[in-house]
Amino acid sequence: MTALLAEFNAYLAREGADPVADQVGYRQHALWLSPAELEELTGELRAAIAPRLANRPSPERAQYLISPIHFPVENTQRETGQSAAATDHGTEA
Repeated sequence: MTALLAEFNAYLAREGADPVADQVGYRQHALWLSPAELEELTGELRAAIAPRLANRPSPERAQYLISPIHFPVENTQRETGQSAAATDHGTEA
């Protein structure tokens, strides 16, 4: 998390940083998933990202950091159906 924050702060500190023009985005979704559904979702994310890992630099490409993070919420939150992100939160430029 520290590295992600440092990278984002470095981006914002750049002269001419423009989150809207650069399509900077952050999305957070609270999902209810079984272990099988989580495995399926993880596979789908890998399938979407993996082919692009081989992209080489070119004049029309900019390098982006994609940082998927998933973790279970506290058991008491799961039991009550609530979480810190109980609704779909997010901002996208």
